Order: sequence, then C-alpha cells, then structure tokens
Amino acid sequence: MGYEPLRPPRHEEVIVRGLRQRVTWWGDRSQTPVVLLHGFQDCGATWQFLADCLPQQWSLAAPDWRGFGCSEGAPGGYWFPDYFADLEALLDMLVPSAPARIVGHSMGANIAQIYAGVRPERLGWLVNVEGFGLARTDPG
Repeated sequence: MGYEPLRPPRHEEVIVRGLRQRVTWWGDRSQTPVVLLHGFQDCGATWQFLADCLPQQWSLAAPDWRGFGCSEGAPGGYWFPDYFADLEALLDMLVPSAPARIVGHSMGANIAQIYAGVRPERLGWLVNVEGFGLARTDPG
C-alpha cells in the first residue's frame, strides 16, 4: 500500500517568463503562501511529506522549476540568472503584496539565498535545507 497524503495537493499551470510551469498547492490558495523550492532533479510535489507535517491552516505553493517535474524546458539551456528571474516572477504571482516566506532545498535553497542577498526586502524569512552554496569551478 502506498503513502496516503494527509493534505491532498492541487496543481495549477502558470506562465512564467514565457514558459509553462506547474505549481503544486496545499491548503487554501492565499496571497501569502509559504513557497517551497525544490532541489536539482526534483519537483514541487516532493514536498508532500513536509506539507503533511506543517499546520493545516498554512497555504503552501511549490513550483516546479523550468525543465523539472511538469514544467516546460527552456530551449536556450539552463542558467542561474534565469532561475533568479523566474523566482522574481513567481513571487510576483504567488505572493504579490507581502514579504515572501520561502523554504528551499539544495538548488532551490541556493537560488533563494542568492536572490535574498539581492532583494532582501522581498523576503520575510528563508529556511535553507542543504543549500550550502555552489562548488567552486575553474572558468578556464
């Protein structure tokens, strides 16, 4: 027998900077959801176990990043500046008039913490789950 979610998810498709992206919702759709950002090779629906543990009255929104889960891939490749711009556009849609509350895992946490350094006024708080930065690379 499989896992039975305590909080069944709902899915919504939105257009983010020209690409179709899926957002998974738990609880009522509000103007101040906690935004859950997944890691590399993952998707928003994998937050189900956390969604089942958080307070029932919390509204949760988990987008699938471009090219992951049920979101459309980017024809020109994948670059971190695109993820920062996607996050800005997603927050404008999901949390239009309040500081966003974000929980990010791995790649999602890296994107969120760099974004927070550039736009600190846009975030209310940020939880970083295993997003310890990117490995140093040799540009040559």
